[in-house]
Amino acid sequence: MKMPRQTSAKILATLAATLVFSAATHAAFSGINPTPLTNANIRFGDAASFNGPLNGGTYNSPVANPWTGALNSLPYTLDFTTNDDAQGDIFAAFTPATYDLVVPLAMVQQAIGNTGSAILQFNAVVEFQTDIFGFAAGPTQFPTFTLNGTVQPGGFADFTGSITYTSAANGLVDTVNYLYNNVTPGAFTATVNGVAGSGTTPVMPAFDTLTLVANFAFTVDPASINATTVPEPSAGMLSLLSLGLLTVRRRRG
Repeated sequence: MKMPRQTSAKILATLAATLVFSAATHAAFSGINPTPLTNANIRFGDAASFNGPLNGGTYNSPVANPWTGALNSLPYTLDFTTNDDAQGDIFAAFTPATYDLVVPLAMVQQAIGNTGSAILQFNAVVEFQTDIFGFAAGPTQFPTFTLNGTVQPGGFADFTGSITYTSAANGLVDTVNYLYNNVTPGAFTATVNGVAGSGTTPVMPAFDTLTLVANFAFTVDPASINATTVPEPSAGMLSLLSLGLLTVRRRRG
């Protein structure tokens, strides 16, 4: 028994739509691959410390090579030459729809009266793996930093950073830059958003990788900075939020 052509066409169209919807629904990140070249360091380079014209030391994070996104921590460090102190943490995380670099803590401060720079720096390379369905195109995801601290008279607090995004299939797809500089004496608070180049991460095929190379540097001279990241909401979370607001509006209406 033959099916009418119109019915066959409808069935094929339904199957095609189902496959497309299924692929879009299941397209996701499935893991983080080990990568080399990840580290963090603290450098106290004071030109005039409490011990005279002696620079402080440089302190490196515990070895995290290769790195799979686990918490990489620089423990609280006090330099006895300069009386400056610093500490910091960084890790990578993902859900099926998101990829994040997170700095839950960054702190660097100079003792009052010191001059010369104190720097906390993160260098991170993280590689996110797509699943059998690949990953759909969307806005480039990057964190927002919140800062607070105090600038001493004649000093500055500075934060610079960048993240490059490279897909194995597409090559370089985006670059995000961060820049903050404060020379006003006294306490400060700030929100620093990244500025994206293209702002879009393209479609990634099955078993592709998205590699993020990040460099963040917090510099004080003389001042203090405390920083943390606030990851942007994922597209899925934004959709749920929109749906919730729409439901509330309908109920009110």
